[in-house]
Amino acid sequence: MLPDETHGLEAGRYEARRVFHDEIPGLDIAKGIARFGFNEEIYYDVLKSYAKDMQTLLEIIKNVTPDSLDTYGVTVHGIKGSSRGVFADKCGDEAEALERAADSGDYGFILANNQSFCDTTYQLLADIEDALAKCGLGQKPKMDRPEPALLANLLSACKNFDIDKIDDVMKAIESYEYVSDDGLSEWLSEKLVQGKYKAVKERLEELV
Repeated sequence: MLPDETHGLEAGRYEARRVFHDEIPGLDIAKGIARFGFNEEIYYDVLKSYAKDMQTLLEIIKNVTPDSLDTYGVTVHGIKGSSRGVFADKCGDEAEALERAADSGDYGFILANNQSFCDTTYQLLADIEDALAKCGLGQKPKMDRPEPALLANLLSACKNFDIDKIDDVMKAIESYEYVSDDGLSEWLSEKLVQGKYKAVKERLEELV
């Protein structure tokens, strides 16, 4: 299904990415690239975001209890949609089965299958991150800490619950690797994925 042209990529890098197409069990790379108009750069950016955000979601569901089934169901619903969006269909199908079990209160099914689902999905994410690294992707320029102007913009977006602006600002923040921000950028990303805008707003008010 892939077109013959390489979209301007130098030949060596394109060949490295061809290897990437073949190395991830559970992920249909060809369909993913086709979905994004055969633009490999966009699809790989989506995969990077998927791998990062899924880590946070898996942390939420890995220790499910009968009292947390509502949160569990909402979270696996998100995992299902995100996984199918990148053509990780096996992960999406398993998440759907777990979602149905949560909706019906079938804790026994979840208890029997949740750990293997988490283990398989963690392996998928590791494979994605490893493949991205082999292709020279995911390497970011370094900065000491996020720019104050970006943090101020993020604070404003959180106060107004402007989700589109929050996403745009976080993309700008996450385009760098920070060497002395004491984990701030990762904390912001994690809390925003969890929808904890109030916590983000309160911390940013202390910093800005």
